[in-house]
Amino acid sequence: MIKDMKYGIALCVGIISIVAASGAFADHDKVRVISMIDEYNNRTVYTDNPVRSCRDVDVPIYSQNKGGDDLGAFLGGAIIGGVIGNQIGDSKGNGALGALLGGAIANESQKKKGSSNIVGYKRERICETTVTKERQIIREYMYSTMKFEYEGRVYSVRFQR
Repeated sequence: MIKDMKYGIALCVGIISIVAASGAFADHDKVRVISMIDEYNNRTVYTDNPVRSCRDVDVPIYSQNKGGDDLGAFLGGAIIGGVIGNQIGDSKGNGALGALLGGAIANESQKKKGSSNIVGYKRERICETTVTKERQIIREYMYSTMKFEYEGRVYSVRFQR
């Protein structure tokens, strides 16, 4: 960067010297630098910024109780199954078969149903990472402009350092 800056300054001095020496006038006081301006461009850049946050939560501990054979469920299923079995066909065994199937289905359904009770709590740490976008404005050098006056006329030179 310093090397480029030295090159830019040397270039400006060289241009002024050439302009000053190009005429019959070798007087350097005929050249007057009016301004030296560096031009920049602003560019917006977004970067990911991950943020990790943790918290402690109480998680319930359950005890599982499986359902067992239930005579009430069996009898209820048998009655409903018997009524449906009698309605389906003309055979004498349809009602009995419906009662057996209804009772068995109701009993198996009751076995699958269980009860669960909370017996305690366990503290667990839960962590999450969320990503936010962080906005940055980057200032980039583009070029420099030097204005100078020579013999009453104003000149402008654009260059990069």
